Amino acid sequence: MNDNKKEKILLAAQELFSDRGFHETTVEEIAKHAGVAKGTVYIYFESKEQLFKEVIKTGFKELTRILEEKLETTNDPIQKIKFIVETYFNYFDVNRSLFRPLMMGEIEIKKRPSHQKRRKYIENYKKNIRRLAEIMEEAIEKGFFKPVDPLHLSLALAGIMEKFIFFGIEEGQSLKNLPDMAFNIFVKGAIKEGVEL
Repeated sequence: MNDNKKEKILLAAQELFSDRGFHETTVEEIAKHAGVAKGTVYIYFESKEQLFKEVIKTGFKELTRILEEKLETTNDPIQKIKFIVETYFNYFDVNRSLFRPLMMGEIEIKKRPSHQKRRKYIENYKKNIRRLAEIMEEAIEKGFFKPVDPLHLSLALAGIMEKFIFFGIEEGQSLKNLPDMAFNIFVKGAIKEGVEL
């Protein structure tokens, strides 16, 4: 099989799912966008749903690989958190069309949570959050953060990053200047120094 054709199909699907959504995108449109025959798509993927899941899986795998390589370069938990923020923003600045399919995938999965592959997607998402929670716990143990539930800290940071990225992409802005802002809001909060509540 021609792996180059498979990659073209995945890239075309990624772009169209991002632009039009899962339900509005047809296999015919994906094939046309990839420059292949409709039947060629079915050589590699048995259905549009399988293709959608492959787009999500490939994106998660690549993002996780880049992230783990970065995390291995330091033992400092604060630096690790910075790396995570920078990696997410940089990845989606380059791979903008992948952001929506990943977010849409979460929505699609919640509709039919009993499906084995959807459960796997959710497990992968939870795995990333748990990995972040381990780093948060390390930061707490080393005295950098207050003794707060590390899972809650992880969910808070994930939420900040996702919303920053979402609005940046929607507004057509570069994401390159946002990681520091997102990191500082998470670490220092929004309260001005000296203000008491």
